[in-house]
Amino acid sequence: MSEANSGGRPAGPPSIGVKALAEQLNSCVSHYFKQLWVVGEVSQVNDRGHLYFVLKEGDATLQAVVWSRDRRNLKHQPKEGEQVLVRGDVSIYPKRGSCTLRVQHIELTGQGLMLKELEERRARLTAQGVFSRALPLPVIPQGVGLVTARGSDGETDFLSTASARAPGVPIHVFDTRMQGPEREVVEQIKEALKRASAHPGVDVLVLTRGGGALQDLWLFHNEELCRFISQAPLPIVVAIGHEKNHLLAEEAGDARVSTPTYAAMRVIPDVNVLRQQLEPMIQALHVSLERKGSAQARRLAELTSMLSAPSLDRQRQRLEGVLYQLNVSARDALERKDRALLQRQHLLNERSPLAALARFDEGFKEGARALERVELLAAPTTALKHSAERLESAAQARLERATGELHALIAELHALSPLAVLSRGYSITTRANSTEVLHNASSVSPGERVTIQL
Repeated sequence: MSEANSGGRPAGPPSIGVKALAEQLNSCVSHYFKQLWVVGEVSQVNDRGHLYFVLKEGDATLQAVVWSRDRRNLKHQPKEGEQVLVRGDVSIYPKRGSCTLRVQHIELTGQGLMLKELEERRARLTAQGVFSRALPLPVIPQGVGLVTARGSDGETDFLSTASARAPGVPIHVFDTRMQGPEREVVEQIKEALKRASAHPGVDVLVLTRGGGALQDLWLFHNEELCRFISQAPLPIVVAIGHEKNHLLAEEAGDARVSTPTYAAMRVIPDVNVLRQQLEPMIQALHVSLERKGSAQARRLAELTSMLSAPSLDRQRQRLEGVLYQLNVSARDALERKDRALLQRQHLLNERSPLAALARFDEGFKEGARALERVELLAAPTTALKHSAERLESAAQARLERATGELHALIAELHALSPLAVLSRGYSITTRANSTEVLHNASSVSPGERVTIQL
C-alpha cells in the first residue's frame, strides 16, 4: 500500500501558504488591472484621513480608498448616493484577502451630474426667494383646481379621497401632460395653472402626479416652472412623486405632500372630523344664547316695572299738566294779540284821511241843506246868488283838492301800512310777551318762544 493510501496527503501539486497565495493574487491583479475606469454608486463613506467608501452596482460591491496623498488632487469629493466614474488600480490586501480599488480620480456621471446640477439650481432659486412662499390654505375650500393628467392614477387617487372626505367640495380638473419633453410639458403645466387660477369659485390649487423614475420627474426641477408656481395668485399644494423624490417644484409651492392621496387629505377637510369639532362649539353657543336671552328678559322685566311705577305716573301727570298750561297760555297770548290788533285797526280807521273827508263832506252837505232852507225862507237876491255860486265853486274846488290829497295820503299810508305787507303773505315775528320785532333769525336762541302774526 502506498503512502497516499495510508492516510497521508493525497497525491497532487505541491501546497502553498495563504500569505503566499494572497501575495501572488495581489501581484497578478495589480499587473493586469491598472488604471481602470469604474462606474458605481458611492456608499458607506468614511473619512479617516484616508477616504474609504464602497462602490456598488445592484448587489455587487467593491471596496475603494483614496490615500491622503491623493485626496488634494481630487476635483470632486464623493458623497453618499452619488453616481461616479473613478479611475484607479486594483489590489488584494493580503491581511484580509479583500480586493480594493485604489482611486486617484473621481468625477460625477449620470445621476451624479444631475444631482450636482440640481443643487446648483436649488441655490439659485433660494437666492431669488422662490422657496419663501407660505400662503395659508383655506380651512374649507370653496373649490379646488386640480392640475394633473386626466385619466391618470393621480387624478383617480385624488378624486376618490376627496369624495370620501367631503363630497360637497367642487373639484375642477385642468388637464395637462405630466411626462414627456421638458419644454412642452412645462408650458402645458403653466397654462393649466393659469386657467385654474382664473376659474371662478376656485380658491386653492393642487398640482399632482404619481411617482416615477428620477429621469421622468426631472422636469419638475425646471427653474421656470418653479418661478411660475411661486408667483401663483392662489395657494398651491404640489404633490409630485414619492417621499424620496424631493423636487424643487414642490418646494416652490405653499405646501408639499408626497402623493395625490395625501394632497387630497391636505386640502379637503374631513366632514366627520369637522362635525365632531363643531358639536361642542354649537352646544356652547346654545348655552351662551340662552344665558344672554335670560339676562335680556330680566332686564326687560325690570324696565317694564319701572315704567309702570307710581312715581313715573305722577311725573307723567305733571308733564301733562304743564303741557296743558302751556297750551292755555299760548291761546290767551294769541287772543290778547288779536284784541290789540283790532284796537289798533279801529284807531287807524278813525285817524284815516278817508274818515275825516267823510265828516267834512257830511258838514258841507249839511251847510248846503241849511242854505237851501234860507233860500226858501227869503227871496234870493242877485248878489246872494252870486255869492252862493262862488261859495259852491270854491267848495267844489276845495273838495277836489282835498280829495286828491286824500287819495295821495291813502296811497302813501297803504304803502307804509303793515297790513299791506301782511296781505302779501309775509308775517311779523316778535318775542313772546313783547312788542320787539325780530328782523334776523340769529337774534333768537333755540327753545325761545316767539309770536308770529300772519
